[in-house]
Amino acid sequence: MLGCMLYIQCDNPACAAINYVPLGKRHKDPNTKGVVWDINTKLGAAMLHAGIGERQINKFLTVLNMKAIHHKSLKKSEREVGKAIENVAKESVRRALFEEKEATCKQSNDSNELITVSVDGGWQKRGSGKCYNSLSGAS
Repeated sequence: MLGCMLYIQCDNPACAAINYVPLGKRHKDPNTKGVVWDINTKLGAAMLHAGIGERQINKFLTVLNMKAIHHKSLKKSEREVGKAIENVAKESVRRALFEEKEATCKQSNDSNELITVSVDGGWQKRGSGKCYNSLSGAS
């Protein structure tokens, strides 16, 4: 992917040792327990943040005269970042729900555990009035 290791061989024929120079920082992937390059993790985060996929990233890299990245490698980076983003989102929603419940209970001076909510929903596929056969919907 984008992170790499530079191999430098000693010019002395008697030595011929190879030195390894990392061209970036690395960290342990919590999912695979392997070591991954930070730049690749950042690429996965950028893909999710910008809402673009493998083709768009590879077109971008090609314009920069960089080698395209295999779709499986990009998906691996997305998964690493995606789990962290999901955890932060779940915690944020949990905290917001708790704060909303506390504010509602204070406003009504009621310590009742039940809160009344109103919801609206719809289908992804438009129906004729008789048939709403979409398997997915939003509320």
